[in-house]
Amino acid sequence: MHKVNTPCHPWPIESRSPGDSPAIALMLCPERGNLRAQPAPRIGVDGSYLPGSTQPIRVCEEAEVRFPLEDMFAKIRAFGRAHVQSP
Repeated sequence: MHKVNTPCHPWPIESRSPGDSPAIALMLCPERGNLRAQPAPRIGVDGSYLPGSTQPIRVCEEAEVRFPLEDMFAKIRAFGRAHVQSP
C-alpha cells in the first residue's frame, strides 16, 4: 500500500486508502460514515462538473476506517483457524 500511495503522499500520513474498501464498508453499514445529501453534478462536454441536477446523491465527508479493518482481520483470523493443521 505504501508503494501505491507514495506518489500521491510522499510524506508520512495518518492513513492510506486500501482501495475501495471504505466505499464497500459504507455500502454495508452506512451509519459508519458522515454522509450528506446534495444535488448530483452534471458533466460538461469538456469533462468539467456543472451545477447540480435535481437528482440527489450522498457524499461521504468521513468514514470510520476501523470498521473495514476489523472486518478484514476477523476474516483473516477465521481463515487461519479453519486452515491450522494439528501436529
